[in-house]
This record gives sequence, structure tokens and C-alpha cells, in this order.
Amino acid sequence: MNIQPLVSVLMVTRNRPHHLAASLTAVLSQSLQGGVELCVVNDGGEKLPGLQWWVQNAVATRGWTVRWLDLPYSNGQVAARNQALALATGEFVAWCDDDDRWLPQRLDQCIAVYRRSVEKKSLALVYTDTELVTLRRNFGNWRVSDRQNFAWTQAKELLERTNPVVPSSWLYRREAHQKVGYFDESVGHYWDWDFLLRMTHLGEFARVAACLTLYGVDAEGSNASAQPSMMRADLERLVAKHGLPDLPSSNFSLMLQDPELAKWRANTRRVWDGTPDIWNDIRDEENGG
Repeated sequence: MNIQPLVSVLMVTRNRPHHLAASLTAVLSQSLQGGVELCVVNDGGEKLPGLQWWVQNAVATRGWTVRWLDLPYSNGQVAARNQALALATGEFVAWCDDDDRWLPQRLDQCIAVYRRSVEKKSLALVYTDTELVTLRRNFGNWRVSDRQNFAWTQAKELLERTNPVVPSSWLYRREAHQKVGYFDESVGHYWDWDFLLRMTHLGEFARVAACLTLYGVDAEGSNASAQPSMMRADLERLVAKHGLPDLPSSNFSLMLQDPELAKWRANTRRVWDGTPDIWNDIRDEENGG
């Protein structure tokens, strides 16, 4: 008899094997003991049989399961995320981008919020606070050059003017997609903001006031959101879809510099000790070279 997993952890990747390996290592370090299904979609990138074998063995030692899908060509990140959702069978869904990292208590604490709120039928989504971690390459490894807390009050209200919730910090019931649909490819880079706006109709958002999610910011500007002006057309489609006011182009880093948003900044607790190992692929070290 197949038992439904408690959580489906969903990851999408393309030609970033070292980032992916380090992110998977952080996911596998979760304190949640069982009931986890890991779904990885390779969006048309080079196949990674060695990494896939490593993940399957690591997952097996934990009693987790893994579903790995290699797409024959790139569908784009939003379509690939929908492919990952199609693989998932868990009660809950949690996303982790391959250039982000989770701290060990991330899943446990989000699940605990749901369990404490079992009588609150209106709870739509739980999320953790995040650290934005600026990284620089140094002799093949990532080094941390800056850390900033990304924590906000009144997330649902803020969604009318910006997105204060990082996707890698979400946890929600998979059945929500039966009510609000899958991710909208037409809004491109703003797929996450669009989804959160739709989720507000299902109920409340609960915040874990601790930075259990780390969001990687490449100092060289390789992040998709590094040049928000290039995403203006997507933003305009989002604004038109939801009847939002005319909004400036921005990103998570720029939000922290915006004086108009300062009153929504929240106190939070840092958990990560700053050790850069979490950003690097340590498999070679484990194998002795």
C-alpha cells in the first residue's frame, strides 16, 4: 500500500549542477524525519546521472522517495515548475530553488505551524523569513560578502504593492492548486507574486519569524531578477491581471532599500551561523578530491 508523503519538496534546475548539489544537501539535512518526497525537474539541461545516483542513495538512507524528470528541451522556469507540481503527491508542497538554501528546521517549523492551526480552516500558506545572502566566486567556491534580513509584517496587504515572500520559503497544501490553478506562464518572472495574490483568496498567511531560508544573490548579477527593468513587460501583465496600481520595477534586494516600505520591515531571528559551506558542493571533498 502506497502511503501519501507528508511533503513534496519541489526543485527546478538547468545546467547548475554545483548549485543544485549544494541545495540538495541542505534539503537532505532537514530535521523532518520521514514522509518527504523529493521532485526534481531538469529543464532541458545537461543530464546529471552521477548527481541523480547520489541523490537516490542519499534519499534512500532517510526513507524518503525521489522523482527525477529530465525534460528533452527547456520549457522555461514557470512551465518546469508546473511539471514538478504534476509529479508531486504529497499533502504539502515546499519549493526550494537550486540557488537557495534551507536551514535544518525549515520544514519542521512550517509543518508545526499548520498542526497548531488545525482548527483554522482559513490558513492558506506558511512561510519563513529569509536572509538575502550576497555571494562572490573565489577560486571556484562561493564566499559570502553580505547578509540582509528579509522579513516583513502584513504580507497579504503588501502584495498589493510588492512581493514580500520568497518562493523558497513557502509551504502550503497541494490541494490549493485545485482551487487557484497552476502557475501562470503569461506573467513570466512574476509567477510567484501572481500565485500569492491568488492564494490570498483562500485564507491567511502565517509567518515563521526566523530566517530559515537563505536566498542567494550573485554579486556578479547572474540572478534572473538582477535587472528588474528587463522584466517590465511581465510586471505590466501582472498589474493588468490583478488590477494593481502602476508599480515600479524592483526585486528583493531593492525592496530593502525602498524608504516607502521601511515601515513594514519586521524584526526576525537569524539562525544561520554564516559558514559558507552551505553554498558549495561538498561531494568532491567527501570523496577525497
